[in-house]
Amino acid sequence: MIRLVVEPRQCAGELVHLTVAQARYLTQVMRRRPGDGVVALVSGQARCAVVVDRNTLELAGAVALAPAPLVAISLVQALLKGDQMAGVVERATEAGADAVLPVVAARSIARSASADRVSRWRKVAQKATEQSGRAHVPTIGEPTALAAWVPSAPAIALVPEQEPLPAVWRRLGHPARVHLVVGPEGGLTASEIERCDAAAGLGPRVLRAENAGAFAVFWLLADAWQANPGGVKSC
Repeated sequence: MIRLVVEPRQCAGELVHLTVAQARYLTQVMRRRPGDGVVALVSGQARCAVVVDRNTLELAGAVALAPAPLVAISLVQALLKGDQMAGVVERATEAGADAVLPVVAARSIARSASADRVSRWRKVAQKATEQSGRAHVPTIGEPTALAAWVPSAPAIALVPEQEPLPAVWRRLGHPARVHLVVGPEGGLTASEIERCDAAAGLGPRVLRAENAGAFAVFWLLADAWQANPGGVKSC
């Protein structure tokens, strides 16, 4: 089933006014016609919808979604060179991250990101949300200096050759919200690691900076689900 992320401002009662891009995608790419069904993702809810015309959907009942564990993970990712951050956002969204917070670390090669690039990351998150079957689009933050970042939950630095991530999460008391901090290509400095509540590893392999975050999100969510398969919420 086709899924479309719909902003609340697009809704007028039970009618959804499609953007130009959404209308083109539905009618020209996917060949949908009046009467065909789609899923509209509105404010974290999945709703059945019917194509009224090329510019309009009509909302109906709710759709059951695959659940996600009761832990909200913010991936605090050091900026990477080129456009690798787009891939980070895509994979983290599919893995189940609640937010991706770009930061400039001491060893970051990339030191800034334009408004256009951040906007692109948010579009990538939206598309990955549609593709992966979740209803909630993760928050993509504005880039900030890691030294100035103030965590709002326990922060775990991902560092090679440390205690496995799920074990560290359990040792911290199974927090319902956690930040996973991933450094740039050159890794985090000692002082950056010390600012976190704990350091954790991802097993015997050394993962690339652009892949470590999504792997960590998936591993921690899988462990949380296994620990409490009945305590889940919609992602």
